[in-house]
Amino acid sequence: MQRNCPSRILGVLSLLALWVSLAATCADAQVCLETRWLTVSDQDDVVRRVNPLTLEVEEEFAMSIPGSIEIEGIRGIAVHPTSGNWYMLTITSLPPSPAPSPWLMEYNPIDDTLAIVGFTVLDFNDLNFTSNGEIRAITNQLSTGSSNLCELSTITGGPTDLCQYPG
Repeated sequence: MQRNCPSRILGVLSLLALWVSLAATCADAQVCLETRWLTVSDQDDVVRRVNPLTLEVEEEFAMSIPGSIEIEGIRGIAVHPTSGNWYMLTITSLPPSPAPSPWLMEYNPIDDTLAIVGFTVLDFNDLNFTSNGEIRAITNQLSTGSSNLCELSTITGGPTDLCQYPG
């Protein structure tokens, strides 16, 4: 066991040196990749920005616009790969959501604008973008016992069925 101790110390020091050199390179180049997670809840209208290293909530954004768009819950959020806009599956009281299906909404964080894209028709619970900008969503289990993977239109919010799977 004592033989491994110097190796471990050297390994840790090497890793620390690599981290310091990468940090210096990053600072010199002025190009750094900063990762933050966005998380939502179906119990409120808040988008939370979370630091993935500490899991601390760094910022909170209430998405409702009083008197115009009242969001009761957000089921899913995805960031468009080229525009950076946030797309969300929202349950709303204004305009009323034909429960249990959500509205697809688009938020532009640069202009701080929120727009209703359209009604999703099916009971979706999560979404994500492909690298080429197509948005995919998964339904909750339907009355058939299956769930659907669909592409959602970023113009109308409507779904196009891609496949079904059990459960």
